[in-house]
Amino acid sequence: MKLIEIQEKLKSRLNFDGMVELAHLTAHGKIKYEDILNLCDYQDQQIAFRASWVLDFFAHANTDMFLTQLSRFLKLYPNVSNQSVQRNFTKIMMLLTEKKFMRMQQLEHTIFDDCLTASFDWLINPKTPIAVQANAIDVVFQLSPYHDWVLDELKVILQQKLVSGSAALTSRAKKVLKQIS
Repeated sequence: MKLIEIQEKLKSRLNFDGMVELAHLTAHGKIKYEDILNLCDYQDQQIAFRASWVLDFFAHANTDMFLTQLSRFLKLYPNVSNQSVQRNFTKIMMLLTEKKFMRMQQLEHTIFDDCLTASFDWLINPKTPIAVQANAIDVVFQLSPYHDWVLDELKVILQQKLVSGSAALTSRAKKVLKQIS
């Protein structure tokens, strides 16, 4: 499928079945994976969001294929300013930074350093949507074993979230603080 056709599909209201269809077409080479990834950084925020939604489904359903473009994703992750895209990207990053996944895929933790910084930034920015902050908590926590300073910083931030956060954010903060203890 040509890029212009993908953009047209992403302009229309994309329901779950449509997203699954595009992810399926990507998995079977009918849509270039690179095109979906590049559209996540598109100037039209709706197209970028819908592309990231497709990418999220694709990453979880076709992880091995997703990993072929991992360096491009990791380069894009810290530069994403579209908060809807950040939500899907943090969901993907939660998958990638699971300890068992990193071990199984033999991923070196240092490739995530810029993403760790971005996740921290999103977590402490009060304008970041709650869902992105909650996902960022998990990303930062999952990367904490590889950096001795992360847990101390994360604890302070999570204790602040207990006081000032929404119910969902408070719940996630309590869960992670319990795991830290």
